[in-house]
Amino acid sequence: MWRDPDARVGQAYGYERGKKWNRARRLHLREQPSCVACKKQYRGFLGWFVRLWTGTVVHQIIPLHICFALDRPDLETDSRNLFTLCAGHHFLIGHLGHFRCFNLYVKATVIRCFGRTPQEFLESPDFEYFASKGYKPFDEWTGEEMAEFRQKLDEKFPPK
Repeated sequence: MWRDPDARVGQAYGYERGKKWNRARRLHLREQPSCVACKKQYRGFLGWFVRLWTGTVVHQIIPLHICFALDRPDLETDSRNLFTLCAGHHFLIGHLGHFRCFNLYVKATVIRCFGRTPQEFLESPDFEYFASKGYKPFDEWTGEEMAEFRQKLDEKFPPK
C-alpha cells in the first residue's frame, strides 16, 4: 500500500481495497502493460519488477472510496474503470494534480495529451481545461451532488 496513493485516500475515508483488487490489477496489466499516455512499456519476464520500481500504476477512473460510498463496490475491479498510467501521468491525468480529486474524463484527457511528458501537459492549456472539469474532494460533496453523481455513474458504467 505504500506505493498506492489511491488506497491511502480510500483508507482516509474508511474504505479498504477489496480482496479481488490484486488479481484484477495483474490481469489489467497483462492486457494494458504500458502507460496509455506515453506508451512506456514494461513487458516480459522482468516487467512486473520494472513496473514496481518505475511507478506504472493501474488507475481507477472512479476512485475506490467513491465506488464504495455510492454503493458500487463492483467498480473497484471493473475493467471499464481501469487505466494504466505511469506515475507522472497518473497524478496529472487521473487526479488533476491532487490525489483527493479525480478526472471522470480520463480517456479524453489521454487523447488530448498523448505523447506529451507530464511536465509538457501540466504547462498546456489542456491541463487547465480538464482541471476545471475535475471533481472537488468527496468529503465536500452535498447529498444532492452524491445523488446526481450516482446517476451519472450508473449511466457511464451500468451495473453488469
